[in-house]
Amino acid sequence: MAFGYQVLGFGSAPTAAADEFLWGGDRAVVVGGYHGAGGLTFVDEMEYFAISTTGNAVDFGDLSSTRGSGPGASSNGSRGILGGGTGATDIIEYWTFASLGDVVDFGDLSAGRTYASSTGGNGTRGIWAGGGGPGASGEVDIIEYVNIASTGNTTDFGDLVGANRKAGAGCNSDTRMLICGGDNPAMNIIEYITMATTGNSVDFGDLTTTRDQMPGAFSNTTRGVIAGDGAVSDTIDYVTIASLGNATDFGDLTVTRGYLAPASNNTRGTWSGGEAGTKYDIIEYVTIATTGNATDFGDLTRFKYGGHATSGD
Repeated sequence: MAFGYQVLGFGSAPTAAADEFLWGGDRAVVVGGYHGAGGLTFVDEMEYFAISTTGNAVDFGDLSSTRGSGPGASSNGSRGILGGGTGATDIIEYWTFASLGDVVDFGDLSAGRTYASSTGGNGTRGIWAGGGGPGASGEVDIIEYVNIASTGNTTDFGDLVGANRKAGAGCNSDTRMLICGGDNPAMNIIEYITMATTGNSVDFGDLTTTRDQMPGAFSNTTRGVIAGDGAVSDTIDYVTIASLGNATDFGDLTVTRGYLAPASNNTRGTWSGGEAGTKYDIIEYVTIATTGNATDFGDLTRFKYGGHATSGD
């Protein structure tokens, strides 16, 4: 949820029933981020856990290089992809959820970016929206996509309409992706795109508060849930993705923080890591269809923040 650039692909929209969770699964993989007292040590590690249970994360494999600064991850259920991050890289890589191991080269973003504003996908396409240039500056309005099942470079989708921005959050149903918050400066806006087409984003509504610097967003097939931000908020919001309008209060995180790595399995959503002066290794969860405060799930292999997460089978 969640974190990031995300890719949309060249293929057509899924033809399966609208209530199928086509863009995720029960295995959450947390990728990249920062570690260290100063927050300046980037990591190349990947770790995973089963969202339907509780417990600590374990090692999955490694990225080709270290990735902090908000890389963006997405999934088609069987394959996960990651693009952007440290040093405003343009590299996209992928892995297979069912097999532990290191990533494989996928292609490139249209330009190097960090702190992607949002990530999402409909089971065929993955999408990156917004982001920053080298030095986490120069916010952009670019939306671009790839076909997750293939390999190759991104293709232009359209532009954000609210403002150039980075470090927001993205979540989606099988048809619509929401782009939530962001920094340039801190924003409370929500915009959306229809993922099977191309074009510019459209206004959706507003969050309950401004959220920048990597809040974490995830979804089931109908509801999007957004939490945390760089202003160290513990507030959780939710929206019904098919209906335009403002967000509603859902509950609170167990610990106030931002720079979260979100993932979901259509029933339960998780937020991993984070930072608010103190760095955290915690994983916590909510049941997406209800409302209420988050509950402790377990721990990452070590504290980290500023990475991303996605889920698959």
